[in-house]
Amino acid sequence: MCAAEERLRRGWVSVRGELLICLEHEMKGVFWTLQKALEMLRRLRAKPDEMPRLAPEAVHILNNFSGYARRAESALARYGLQRADGPPHELS
Repeated sequence: MCAAEERLRRGWVSVRGELLICLEHEMKGVFWTLQKALEMLRRLRAKPDEMPRLAPEAVHILNNFSGYARRAESALARYGLQRADGPPHELS
């Protein structure tokens, strides 16, 4: 199997480490905001069936992202990098 075929293999995605770290950070922010909103709804005594529910799969996905983000941080730190070599990407 050549390198191009290996990159296209099912279940594998190539992502720049710093982008994965940024995505994980943003996802944690979204989950934190949702948790704070749920806490406020509980304090306001909202009906439980009217409150949004966080899918268990979302937590599982975040845990997976976090694991890959830690690998990316470790790899970048090993070489003293803030971002991978190559053309810069806009992180907005």
